[in-house]
Amino acid sequence: MERINTKMAMLVVVLLAVGAAACDDGGTTTPRRDDGGVRDDAVTPDDGGVPDDAVTPDEVTPPRCPNGVCDPGETTASCPADCPPEGALSCILVDWCRRCCPSGDTPCAEACVGAGTAAAQDQLEAFVNCWSTSCATECGAGGTQEACRTCINANCSAESNACDLGPAGAGGCWTLMDCLRACPALPAEGSGSAATCPDDEGLVCWNDCFTASDSTGVNLFIALNQCVADNCATECAPGSPPATCQTCAQGACMPQIAACQRDG
Repeated sequence: MERINTKMAMLVVVLLAVGAAACDDGGTTTPRRDDGGVRDDAVTPDDGGVPDDAVTPDEVTPPRCPNGVCDPGETTASCPADCPPEGALSCILVDWCRRCCPSGDTPCAEACVGAGTAAAQDQLEAFVNCWSTSCATECGAGGTQEACRTCINANCSAESNACDLGPAGAGGCWTLMDCLRACPALPAEGSGSAATCPDDEGLVCWNDCFTASDSTGVNLFIALNQCVADNCATECAPGSPPATCQTCAQGACMPQIAACQRDG
């Protein structure tokens, strides 16, 4: 998961650097009728009007709750255990939520996945399947961050890019910047539990900021983050003086800062 985690770490870095500079983004199923609308066991006039497999009312099995399946007739309201409501977190925020979980805490990780949208869950599953198949060595315990990133870029770039921040609104880059700066801090790695990570205020706030932004604003923001990460990694490392980070960001990434400001 290094590729995704690095993206989120970059966002934290750029808020510190550019934030200082600023001061001077229903599962309805339609029954299939590809059989022409006629059941194989349909009644025909010459069989007396009773199908061979006819059942009486007391043989009909009603939906069972819970049985692990959202049966016809069950809803989120009537059987939330089988038909849970869709979560709201985007794919990257689901991954960050999982980082909030202690190592080996499977219930916590599963709760984070359940807090994601259906699309986010599919995107994360596709990405994990890709890197665990193609980059298991590079991204495993014996691998390095650089080797993992190189392998994922070569083999899983489509899956990595699809696991995004969920832009869906109309806000611009600078509005997104202001929104994120007002959010509580993201949870520290391994600091939470199944009860706290999915509903962490920082995660929810970041998710809301991105889902209120449009794709242009998010892309400009990511470009700015990439510039800061590429040019000011040392100056903006954790523990570095904010003024040092600010000076580097302004010197190396002013075109990206200006583009984000113009986007509003």
